[in-house]
Amino acid sequence: MSSSQVNLQGYLIPLEEIIRATEDFSPKRCIGSGGFGEVYKAQLSEKWHNHKVAVKRMGRDSYQGDNEFYNELDMISRFHHENIISFIGYCDEGKERIMVFEFAINGSLDHHLQDPYKRRRIKWTQRLKICLGAARGLNYLHSGLENATRVIHRDIKSANILLDDNFVAKICDFGLSKVGPINQPNTQLYTKVAGTPFYVDPRYHESNILSKESDIYSFGVVLFEMLSGMLVYLPWSIGDDRPQLLMNFVRRYELDNEDKLIDYEIRDQVDNGSVHLFKEIAYQCVHPNFKDRPQIYTIIEKIDEALNIQENGDALIKCVMGDVGFSHGKPVAAFTIYKCLLHLKYLETERTSVFDRLIHIFNSAIEDRDNTAHMAYWLSNASNLLFLIQKSLTVDSASASKSLFGTMAMGFPSSVSSTHLKEVVQQVECKQLTLHFIQQLTECVKKMYSIIRENMKKKVGSILALCIQSNFVQATFINKGLNEKGKIQRPQTLLMHRNCCTFNNGQYVKAGLAELTRWCIQEQEEIQDKPTYT
Repeated sequence: MSSSQVNLQGYLIPLEEIIRATEDFSPKRCIGSGGFGEVYKAQLSEKWHNHKVAVKRMGRDSYQGDNEFYNELDMISRFHHENIISFIGYCDEGKERIMVFEFAINGSLDHHLQDPYKRRRIKWTQRLKICLGAARGLNYLHSGLENATRVIHRDIKSANILLDDNFVAKICDFGLSKVGPINQPNTQLYTKVAGTPFYVDPRYHESNILSKESDIYSFGVVLFEMLSGMLVYLPWSIGDDRPQLLMNFVRRYELDNEDKLIDYEIRDQVDNGSVHLFKEIAYQCVHPNFKDRPQIYTIIEKIDEALNIQENGDALIKCVMGDVGFSHGKPVAAFTIYKCLLHLKYLETERTSVFDRLIHIFNSAIEDRDNTAHMAYWLSNASNLLFLIQKSLTVDSASASKSLFGTMAMGFPSSVSSTHLKEVVQQVECKQLTLHFIQQLTECVKKMYSIIRENMKKKVGSILALCIQSNFVQATFINKGLNEKGKIQRPQTLLMHRNCCTFNNGQYVKAGLAELTRWCIQEQEEIQDKPTYT
């Protein structure tokens, strides 16, 4: 018995326990199979802490022999990392060769990509977190082991990335892994080619030279699977293209700016800046020249940066979607959005989908045409956001000032002092993307303003009709509606007055409309209580 086998004695699990836990390797317990054999779901007894486990049983015709089995045991028993599947124990009684690992309740990543329902549930932010976890696990293998050694996995693929109950990525299956010295910058091993077709590094396949960059290539393939939702070995169609394999599309669209590789299930979620960074590092991973492939720590940095960009955008949109109301006469959402845009430097970026997502929210309010109060809330925030952004631009915004709300500075609420405004507004060198956003936002404001006016015309018009029908004109209405000649104006003309549609009146448009609505209701109630004169 080798010294490694002696060190493994503490991990021994009797065959009797494994037979009990797997119900004698019942087919209904089988959850997967491969070249090594079959995998069973089981639960160990109290002596083994009632662990829910995956039991990997070597088949009689497995490509592994005893030497490979014990070498893998010696390797995995020394792994201790959040993103590496935990080793529980093993059994080598008689002819049985069995390994026991923690059970990952959400299965392997490839099953989620293959199942349309499951794939739809893994949002872009979640995909980034899975990729980041897997990258950290790979970094541990390449540089985090003891005894100055590194492990080259040799079979990185989505099927070997498991997901626990929190969707934390766990790298598994080290049957093909090789150990090499870590003190050499470019560890290279001359071995027989092994791995899974479509994931294997072409350089390794052609030369039999294995290096850590071979794992980087395989991981790059997984990154493109996550981006596209396409498994690398299944033909797919993109647009009008005939069905092809993923890597054909990857090479075809390398210089394409239309992001055709993005999974249609997540297109409306992704931030362009996040996707751009992700694609950039993925293409570096699958670079034909292995020397141009990035180090794993660089991959971690880029994915982490892409995740931060995406999470910042998601947090901003989540804040906007909540009706946060007003504070001391100021529209909270407008100021919050503006501060976030400044802090995250969105106003100075050339690539982001945050602006598109904001416009979508404003347009959703416009589509709900009959909900005047809701639209007034968004009109207040959209117009004030427009004002704040325009005040921040260092470019010539003379054309922007001619827009419907270009002169909003004159009507900005007295509750926002000039000192406070200076504290809030910052000068930025905006990009063309911001100017386009200003144009879209201006159009939204115009539409909302127009719809609110039309809605209020109808409301006031109905009150006037009721007054005429009752042969009674309330003095209050006359007082509010007299023009300079003492004649009663048309109700819709009231809405043109500055004191009805200004940002000086309380909480801007929302408060002004609320006041007018309350007055109309009060007048209607009083009219209904009056006797009808004939």
